[in-house]
Amino acid sequence: VVHQQVAFNSCSDSEANRARFQAVEHQYDFVIVGGGIAGVTCAETLAALEPDARVLIVSASPVVKAVTNLRPVTKLLEEFDVEERPLAEFQRQQRQRSGCGSVSVLHASCTGFNAETRQLRASLANPEPSAAGEAAEVRIGYGELCLCTGASPKLIPQARQHPDLVVGIRDTETVADLSKKLSTCRRVLVVGNGGIATELVYELRNVDVVWAVRQDSIGAVFFDAGAAQFLLPSLARPGGARVDKPGEAVELLPTDTTALTDSWPVFAALSNGELLGVDLIVSATGVTPTALLADGGVGPALDAEGAVAVDRGMRSSLAHVFAAGDACGCAGWSSDGETSSAAEETRLWFQMRLWSQARQTGSFAARCMSAARRGESPPPLDIGFELFTHVTRFFSYKIVLLGLYNAQGLASGEYEALLRVTPGVEYVKCVMRNGRMQGCVLIGETDLEETFENLILNQLDLSQFGEHLLDPGVDIDDYFD
Repeated sequence: VVHQQVAFNSCSDSEANRARFQAVEHQYDFVIVGGGIAGVTCAETLAALEPDARVLIVSASPVVKAVTNLRPVTKLLEEFDVEERPLAEFQRQQRQRSGCGSVSVLHASCTGFNAETRQLRASLANPEPSAAGEAAEVRIGYGELCLCTGASPKLIPQARQHPDLVVGIRDTETVADLSKKLSTCRRVLVVGNGGIATELVYELRNVDVVWAVRQDSIGAVFFDAGAAQFLLPSLARPGGARVDKPGEAVELLPTDTTALTDSWPVFAALSNGELLGVDLIVSATGVTPTALLADGGVGPALDAEGAVAVDRGMRSSLAHVFAAGDACGCAGWSSDGETSSAAEETRLWFQMRLWSQARQTGSFAARCMSAARRGESPPPLDIGFELFTHVTRFFSYKIVLLGLYNAQGLASGEYEALLRVTPGVEYVKCVMRNGRMQGCVLIGETDLEETFENLILNQLDLSQFGEHLLDPGVDIDDYFD
């Protein structure tokens, strides 16, 4: 009982860990594996919903990621910052929260779990040997378990042969490693075309940057070719990145294996035939979900991407085991036996491994776990799952993505796109089907996000407006308000 009350005063301290975890069982109502955005959001939501419950985060990292400065943009769209906090500091802040329970944190790496006995195995971080010979591994009992184990950066195949020359970007530690290596770089090759690559090539300074992308336009994960063309002039500044497309690196050659005499530590043979000398390669080609195996090598069912497949209650294939954030896969929602009306509710939402969705799925997983503790069915999906929403910044522009912004899942000829472009100021694209807005891309300070969010959610018939829907002379905000 005393252990449950004091939790972990200094969770990163190995002596404190060992003092609390000896050869005894420790039981919690809710255990969350992973201290990222999904895990922390899940734990804090559970503490608010179930103030009498015992909630534990098991984190392999000495820091957790906390959402700060939450700013509502529209009814569904939110902006927020992410702050990494040491475990002990996070624990102190948890004790100071009023009106809800406290979240305990353990600095340890999970090595597996037994879904039948509901026990989690964890190896304490940096354990110190003791005269009593205490084991470094502990067992933790759980009522409900949530896997928020995140994802790891995908690296180009040659990364293992050149670990000092190829880096992946995922968290503060990898960014610090990149910053250190950049200090002596003359030329950097960035491989990938997602959000990290798009942001990185714009922010890098005082180094020659070559951006190798497979697609015909930059930022293809987020933008169509028109939006990419709107943003491309931002790279034309002095010292800006050079874009090679298609040009994903296919082979790395040490200097002594080439006929070139340039003083580069490695040469990258691009798929466009160019042999490029570089000091460093940044691999930003996406992420791979991290799954935690159950005892005996049997774990929850995984989807095609290696994520834990979950139903609309965030439940895995194993009883009392949930998943959220990058570690979960929601692709099966459209074919998991739900009614057509349920499938229609999420038609305009899809999963991308973004911080905003880590927070969204972590919060909803907590609600489902709370219901499971009370022996109830999962709650219905909230309105946030009715529409994909994301706000970010690329190339100093505000970017808002709503719904099927790139006509995801719509067949060619099934939709039309309305455009309004003012070079250097704004880019507005609406995806229309049968006169109803299905999604949109808003670049710049358009002030249209709230109006368009409502139009997409309500599926109003806008046929009467035609192309005038985006006419700057028509004040559609006032009309639809």
